[in-house]
Amino acid sequence: MPAGLTEGMKVVVQIDEGGVGVVERLAQEWRELCEEEASNDPCGRPEWVAAYVSAFEPQGTVLVIAARVDGRLRAILPLLRKRARLKSLPFRKLTTSTTLGVTRFDLVRSSGAEGDAATAALWDALKGMAGWDMLELGSAIVRSPLEHLAIKAREDGWLATCRATQSFPYIPIPAWDPNVTFPIEPDNKRKRRELRKVMRDLGPYPGRLKLLSVETADQEAIERFCGLESAGWKGKEKSAINSVPAIKRYYTELIKNAAQFGYLKMYELYLDNRYIAGHIGVEYHDKYLSPKVAYDEHYDHYSPGHLILLLILQNCARRGLVEYDSLGDVAEWKSKWTSNVRERRTWRILRPTLYGRLLFAAALWKGSVRKQS
Repeated sequence: MPAGLTEGMKVVVQIDEGGVGVVERLAQEWRELCEEEASNDPCGRPEWVAAYVSAFEPQGTVLVIAARVDGRLRAILPLLRKRARLKSLPFRKLTTSTTLGVTRFDLVRSSGAEGDAATAALWDALKGMAGWDMLELGSAIVRSPLEHLAIKAREDGWLATCRATQSFPYIPIPAWDPNVTFPIEPDNKRKRRELRKVMRDLGPYPGRLKLLSVETADQEAIERFCGLESAGWKGKEKSAINSVPAIKRYYTELIKNAAQFGYLKMYELYLDNRYIAGHIGVEYHDKYLSPKVAYDEHYDHYSPGHLILLLILQNCARRGLVEYDSLGDVAEWKSKWTSNVRERRTWRILRPTLYGRLLFAAALWKGSVRKQS
C-alpha cells in the first residue's frame, strides 16, 4: 500500500501518451484539481500545457501520468518524450523542460495523505515504465511537489543530479492603506529617484496617465501589444512575439484560454492618449503574473516600463492581491525592484543501470550538473 493511504482506499495510475489530445481528454478533472488546491501557478493548468504543445511541439509526444485515489484525480504530471545525446551517448528522456523561460510543466497534486500517496504511486509507475533513460525535471522550484518527486527518486536509490537555474523574481504586495504613501518602489536608488520625478512631472494620477485593463480575448489588444513590442529592440533582434510564428500562436492561445477561464488581466498604459506600455498578464487567485512586457522606447525619459509596473502594483494592492510574479528569469530591470526570488533547479534522474551510470558519469564530467549527497 502506498505511503499515506488509509486501508480500504484504492490508488490507480493512468498513463496516456500521444499528442495534445491527451491533455485535452484529461483537462476537466485536471482543472478541478488545480482549483481545489487553489494553486497560485497557472502554468500547471492543462490549457498552458496544451498551448505550449500546440505551438512548439505539434508533432511531439506527450506523456501524462495521472494518479487517482478512490476514483478522484489526486496527482498529475505532464511530460514530453525526447531523444538526446550526452558526450556522444544517445539516450531517451522524459522532460518537463521547455524552450520558454516563462513556461514550466509541473506536478499538480492534492494536499495531505491522498496527495502523498498519489505522488508516490506516480513515481512507482514512472520507474516501472520502460522506454526512457533519463527523467529531466526542469524549473523545479525548491521544495515544490516536483522537487519532492526528484528527492523521492534519489531516496529510492536512483541516480540523481541537479543544478541551479535562474530564479523567479517576485514582489510581495502589502495591504492597501489609502492613508499612507504606497510603500513599493524600485530598490535601486537611482531608478527610485527617476520614477518619483516622472510622477511629479506628469501630475496627479490618473490625469495625463491612464491605466486600462483588458480581460477579454480582444484581438485588437493583442495586436496593439505585439506591435508595441516589435517596434523596439526585441523587434530588431527578432525576439519579439511577432518575429516567430510559433511564439505568436503560443501567446495568442494563452490569452484566449485565460480569458475563457476568467483570469486574463492585460494592462495598457496611456500617456496623453498614446499607448506607451503594456503587460500580458493573468490574475490568478491572489497573485498577478506577467510573462511579457513591452514599452514605447520613444518615451524612455518617462521610464514607461517601470511606470506601468508601479501603477499595476498599486492597482493590485487596492484589490487585495498579495504578489506580483514576473513568470520569467532574473533580468536587470527586475533586479531594480526586488531581491526576492524563488530558487529553482533542474533535476536529472537516471536509472541505476550500467548505461545509466555511464550517462551519470558523462553528465558529471561535463560539469553541467552536480551530484546530490
